[in-house]
Amino acid sequence: MRNLIAPRWKSIVKKTGLHTNNLLPCGKCGSKRLYFFDDPLCPTCDKLTIIPTTDALAIINHFINTYQKTFLEEVRDFNKNELLSLVFWEREKIIRQFYTNYTPIDQQGLATCNLLLKRVIRMNDFLETRSISNRNSVVEAYRTIVLLELNLEQVEVGNRVVLRTIQYDLNKLRDLSIGDIVYCETEEYQKIKKIMEKFNVMPEEKAKKKMDAWRLKLEPIIPGSKKSNNASETLTRFFETISMWYTGLFSNKLYRSAFGLSRMEEITIKPFPLRVFATSYEAKADEATRTSYADFLQQSEKFFGKDSNQLIEHFVLSERHPEANPLFLRLGDYVLVSPHFAEFFSYVLHAILDRDIFDKEVEKKKSPIRVLLSLERHCLLSDPPMCRP
Repeated sequence: MRNLIAPRWKSIVKKTGLHTNNLLPCGKCGSKRLYFFDDPLCPTCDKLTIIPTTDALAIINHFINTYQKTFLEEVRDFNKNELLSLVFWEREKIIRQFYTNYTPIDQQGLATCNLLLKRVIRMNDFLETRSISNRNSVVEAYRTIVLLELNLEQVEVGNRVVLRTIQYDLNKLRDLSIGDIVYCETEEYQKIKKIMEKFNVMPEEKAKKKMDAWRLKLEPIIPGSKKSNNASETLTRFFETISMWYTGLFSNKLYRSAFGLSRMEEITIKPFPLRVFATSYEAKADEATRTSYADFLQQSEKFFGKDSNQLIEHFVLSERHPEANPLFLRLGDYVLVSPHFAEFFSYVLHAILDRDIFDKEVEKKKSPIRVLLSLERHCLLSDPPMCRP
C-alpha cells in the first residue's frame, strides 16, 4: 500500500508546492526523523524499531474488532431509540458549547456522533434489558474505536508508523494491550499539520490557549443572519470560516463518511433554506428538539415545496434512509432537530453543494486551502479540535 502512495505523494508535492526539503534530517546521521507528540526522534540514533506496515495494520484491526464487538454487545441491551436520541443530543451539546461558551470545536466528537448514529440506525435485535445509566460513557467508548480507525487510515497511507515496544506474535494478538501500540508521525505529516494550523485545526491544548486569548477580546458571534444571501455572497463573506470548518470535517476518508452526502448530484436544496428551516425550531435547554413526523412533513413542504422529498432522503437519517446525512433524525412517529448543529453545518454545505463557486473563491483569494484540496484523497490531520478565527 505504501509503495502505491509514494508516487502520488510526489506528484501532489510537485503540483502544490508542499515541499518536504525544509524538514531537517537528524543532525548526527542524516536519517529522516519521526515525531512523537511533535518531539523529533531519529530511528537510527534512538534505535527505534518500526513494525512492518502489514503487521501494524493487522494489530490495529485486531483492536478495532475487539473493541467493536465489546461495544456492540453492550449497547444491544439498550433501547434503540433512546440510544439514538442520546447520541444526537450529545452532538448538539458539542456544537452548542462553541456557540454559547466560545470553545474550540471538537470535530472528533462530532464525527464520532455521526458515525455512531449511522451505525446504530442499521442495527436490529436490541434486547432493551436495561436503561443507559452512564450517558456520557457511550459516545466516549465509541470515540476510542474512531481513534483506532483514524490511526489505521493514517498508517495505511504512510502518515504514521507503529513502533515495536515489545515482542509480538500475529497469531497471539490477544496477548497485546492497546497500551503497547506507540504511534509516530512522519516528517511529511508534520508538514501537513503546519498547514492545517493555518486553518486553526490544531492539538487541543493549543486550541484552548488560542480561544482563551480571543475570548478576552471578542464576544461570541454566530456567523450570518436571517437575511437571505445567495451562495456567492455567503462564500465571499464567510470564506475563511467555511474553509476552516470544511478543512476540519473533510480531512480524511473516515470523516468524509461521517459528514458527506450520498448521491450528491440529486440534491438541489440550498444550504441557506436548510439552515432557516432547522433553526425555525426552538432549541431546548436539556434535550434535543422534537416534533411529530407529520408536522415535520407539513413544514418541510412549506419550505421546500416539491424538493421536500430531497430533505427526507438526504438529510433525515432513518431506518428507511440509513445513508442520509444525519442533519435530522427520524425515530418512528417523531423527528429530532438539531438547531445549533444545523446552523454550523449549513455553512460547511456551501463548500459541498456550491463547490464551483467555492473553488473559484479559493483561487481568487489564493488561499492555502488549495494545498489541502489537492490532498483530499489523503488522510490528513483530523483528531484535534478546531478553533474559530
